[in-house]
Amino acid sequence: FGHIVDADLQYRTQQVLQHEHEKKRHAQRGRDFREQLDRERQERARRAQRLEEEQQKVQRMQQQEGLRKSGTQLLNIHESETQARDTLVAQERHIRVAIWQ
Repeated sequence: FGHIVDADLQYRTQQVLQHEHEKKRHAQRGRDFREQLDRERQERARRAQRLEEEQQKVQRMQQQEGLRKSGTQLLNIHESETQARDTLVAQERHIRVAIWQ
């Protein structure tokens, strides 16, 4: 009868040990899963940061291009005004010369 009790006790001990092993394995899988989620979350945050930096860079380039175009337009306007003024001065001079002759 003792060997039946020993076998039962051994079976129950094995069941408890197996259950503890499963609990540990399940807990480890949970930790691994959380760590993976954390890594993915950090990677998404890094990507979002890089995207934001790229968008800001593009925006700065667009602003600089806009300023350059505005500067070019202002320069063209100034050159046109200078040419118009020079033309008017030349015409006025021509008229004055014609009057005095």
